Amino acid sequence: MKKTFSLTGLLLFATLAQAKVTNSYSLSKLMNKSENLSSLELFWLGQNGPLNKNYGVTGSYGPFGILGPFGDEWWNATPWINGTKSWKDFANKIGAIGGPLSEYGPLLITTEFGQALSSYDFGPNSGEILAAGGVLHSVGPSGLNGVMGVGGPLGPHGIHGYKRDEIGKYRNKNKKIVKSIMVKTIDGKKRFPLYELYKEGIAKELTDLDSSFVAQDKLSSSSDKHQYKITASSKRWVNITLVSAYTLDSLSLRLLDEKGNIIEVSDDSYRSNFISFKTNKKTALKIEVSLKNSFQFLMKPYRLFVTEAPAGATEVKR
Repeated sequence: MKKTFSLTGLLLFATLAQAKVTNSYSLSKLMNKSENLSSLELFWLGQNGPLNKNYGVTGSYGPFGILGPFGDEWWNATPWINGTKSWKDFANKIGAIGGPLSEYGPLLITTEFGQALSSYDFGPNSGEILAAGGVLHSVGPSGLNGVMGVGGPLGPHGIHGYKRDEIGKYRNKNKKIVKSIMVKTIDGKKRFPLYELYKEGIAKELTDLDSSFVAQDKLSSSSDKHQYKITASSKRWVNITLVSAYTLDSLSLRLLDEKGNIIEVSDDSYRSNFISFKTNKKTALKIEVSLKNSFQFLMKPYRLFVTEAPAGATEVKR
């Protein structure tokens, strides 16, 4: 039987073949080349800074750890906020009268005007340090602490109105999975990805991961490795931050291409590891999490935050 190939298929193949990571860096790369950093950047990357793996913003006891508001335990706020059914219609009404999904809500920061505000220096070089490509990208406006992160209007505590199902996906009132929403901004209507908080052990089994979610899982030993297959958005910075649940565990983070070739590695023992990257097109990649060392004999739970920056986000050339 004669085989035929469609023009669409050939164009798709050509596009994927050209897709690649055009810019990337990791915490470990920054620290290994610390002579290229300013004294202010080194200060913020200090062992007792916001990335401290125990008590920092991205530490085990910080707001993104298991004791914080995000999670599925009884002490977390997520189960109580999530509710029992979708409330999208009510969310739309709130947005229409100036609520969080209105033109002047938190997503204002994703517009051209908002990006100009986010690049403003509220402290010495703060705009550059916190920007996409900056040393504190993780906790800046384009990271997990930003408006498109887990705590923003697109996350599990957001006002999009969609209920999480038994694995953490969002569903509308007709039980259909929802991955993104349209929001009216001062720059016109834009589509934004929802930020999923997946139940423990689920995300690494999924084949439709984008670049906006939280994975929860546990490692058993140093030989245990978890891989996540994601599709990164085109021409946007993406930040990956790994948060260990226990202070006695140190974890390693890797970014791989689709064939398994290493792009970036971060295996710092004193700070929460992160990798930031940018692609030229929609790109299939893999994230690998493993155990570097541990001083306890129980399981090693962790959270993996994958956060994409707004389109056209203020960035630092690195």
